[in-house]
Amino acid sequence: MADIDFDAALKARMGAGLQFNRDRAVKALRTAVKHVDSTFAETIDSIEAVRSNRDMKAEAIKRKTDEIAADFIKSVQEMAAWADDEATGLLNGFSALIPVRDLKESDMGSHLRDQELRAFLRNLDTKERRLLLRECESGKHPELTAAMLRGPAMLSGITEEQKVSLANAGVVSSNPDEVKQYQALLGMSSEVRRTLSQAAEAVGKASGNEYFVNLAKGLSVGQTEQCLRDLIESLPLERLPAEPVPEEPEVPEAAA
Repeated sequence: MADIDFDAALKARMGAGLQFNRDRAVKALRTAVKHVDSTFAETIDSIEAVRSNRDMKAEAIKRKTDEIAADFIKSVQEMAAWADDEATGLLNGFSALIPVRDLKESDMGSHLRDQELRAFLRNLDTKERRLLLRECESGKHPELTAAMLRGPAMLSGITEEQKVSLANAGVVSSNPDEVKQYQALLGMSSEVRRTLSQAAEAVGKASGNEYFVNLAKGLSVGQTEQCLRDLIESLPLERLPAEPVPEEPEVPEAAA
């Protein structure tokens, strides 16, 4: 079975909301892997023992091996469904990441400033507006970006598609650490599901029943996990800051 470092994921420092959802999701994933680790070898051995029993008729062997395989795959399906349910908190948390905060209704000065910035952008020619939008998407002009996102697209002279693109870029630039943490958790979830699917497929093949093999393949991706993957992949991830490259230790010069 896969060697997945759950403890490293649980030690990562993050906001309280994400930490709570992270802990529940990781617990479910760890439990699923432990279940497979503790039952996989025994299940394979049981199937092989039945298939090699010369005192049993072919029909009885098939019935018994199907029963063993069905029990194992059903238990793995239940583990996978639980893990997918627990990932809902991660999905909701990621969906709540926003590039800008709303203004208080009483903050009239900031509201007027937003209106001025939107009018400024709206009055630019198309080429100048497009250039400024690209700069905003790269993280420049945060006040102008916030003003556009806090108002209807038409008031800034941009399309809804441009506003969505700007919002996605804003999520990355405003929450780079959180986005990286969600990426890491998604990668862990995918690895666990591959482990579950491969174990169930191996049991299905051992039983000789193609029906169980096909069931196992359906365990490779969870619905909630796929929704989270789609959201993450909709972001301009190339804008995430690169991880720092560790410096090479200096090698002392040999004495003459």
